[in-house]
Amino acid sequence: MKCETITLSNKRDQLTNTGIICKLSKKMTITIPKKIRKRLSLMAGDEVAISMIAKSNELIIRKIIEDTLDNKMIINEKGAIRIPIELRRFLSLENGDLFLLNLKDHGPFISLKKLSK
Repeated sequence: MKCETITLSNKRDQLTNTGIICKLSKKMTITIPKKIRKRLSLMAGDEVAISMIAKSNELIIRKIIEDTLDNKMIINEKGAIRIPIELRRFLSLENGDLFLLNLKDHGPFISLKKLSK
């Protein structure tokens, strides 16, 4: 089993700010916009790994291509992904929280940085 560690310093150097803001829904899901899903070849039914960088209130979402110890979730037909309860608790996430969507093409993964209220 292989685990990937994403370090904050080298991750920052390769992120693209999409300018897209995502909102945590009542059902505790975040919908990834269609153009981003298409760019990263994410489709309904795909498994994604969700991890976090606690120091910066960031969620990391990446398509699973091999075994992982991260939380596994399935993308629904509308592109929504449920955020696991342990991550919601740790980051104190609530309905309506906003996230800035950043993109790393080489990897690839999505970084969702929680915006302060």
